Amino acid sequence: MASVFTGPQTILVTCMDYRIDPRLHHNISANPYVLRNAGGSAVEALRSIVVAQWAIEARDIILYKHTKCGMAGEHTTQSFRDYIIDKSDNDPEVLRESLERIGSFLFIKDPDLVTALKSDAKHLRDSKLLKEGTKITGYIHCIDSKENNSVDLEYWRKMQNATLTDEPQSEGDMGEELGELLVFDLSSDSEE
Repeated sequence: MASVFTGPQTILVTCMDYRIDPRLHHNISANPYVLRNAGGSAVEALRSIVVAQWAIEARDIILYKHTKCGMAGEHTTQSFRDYIIDKSDNDPEVLRESLERIGSFLFIKDPDLVTALKSDAKHLRDSKLLKEGTKITGYIHCIDSKENNSVDLEYWRKMQNATLTDEPQSEGDMGEELGELLVFDLSSDSEE
């Protein structure tokens, strides 16, 4: 199958959080294919990633997560389903059936975003659906929910000690509006 058309070479998977605009960071392609979902899940985005790579000739993948994400924490798929059924005026049985069709809500089980990035990258590589030579880069945007996009220094300091294939590459202080950004090469499977 020939490519439908050639567009941007980068696929960016990120959260639907309105505070996040990863294209503002200077080292991200000006017009990547942006795939947004709750929590920036690569598992949920896999179908679109495959289409972008095989039908539209996109090549590299950026996984972009952020601190203070509503999909990280104490929620589970079941507790969220129960919450919806409890709060909705719709028939609980109809809701249960609809929620079953959705499947998992893919909450980030481990609030450690480095682990979440590594897990997403592993899922993509293990799918065997990516083109050979695909570069996967992980970004963590450190924000503070009290002040839109300011630096969450506690998380930033913790992540300074994180280990992956390479040490985190800080883009430095991106300014008051953008917060701090950590960058990781996730192209190959790495052990701690």
